[in-house]
Amino acid sequence: MNISKGENKVDAYQHAGYKTKNYNAAAASASKLLKNPKIIARIQELGDVKEKAGIADADEQKQFATAVVRGEMSDRDGKPVPMSVRLKALELLGKMQGLYVNHVETNLSVQPVVIRDDLGEADA
Repeated sequence: MNISKGENKVDAYQHAGYKTKNYNAAAASASKLLKNPKIIARIQELGDVKEKAGIADADEQKQFATAVVRGEMSDRDGKPVPMSVRLKALELLGKMQGLYVNHVETNLSVQPVVIRDDLGEADA
């Protein structure tokens, strides 16, 4: 599905192996295909996969942070990553794994609500 890669509908139609008499015929046939619910769903699926491929998932983030902590990464100049960066990566790795819990103390003073029946019989 070259449409999901940004190719125009006619080029994608032709690259998919469809033979056409001319450009206008290819455009008409491609437009018809692009209205097919199965085609629409597949293009969306491929777009979602492409989008997700560009985002590091949780495991990949943890692996990267671990490599930084272990000193397996270097900076742009090829020098070892400084200890301050490694410690920050260690802190982030711990947060990703839920090792740190923020405790928040609250002191609430709530006055009880008193409901009185003071209307009496005559007001009812």
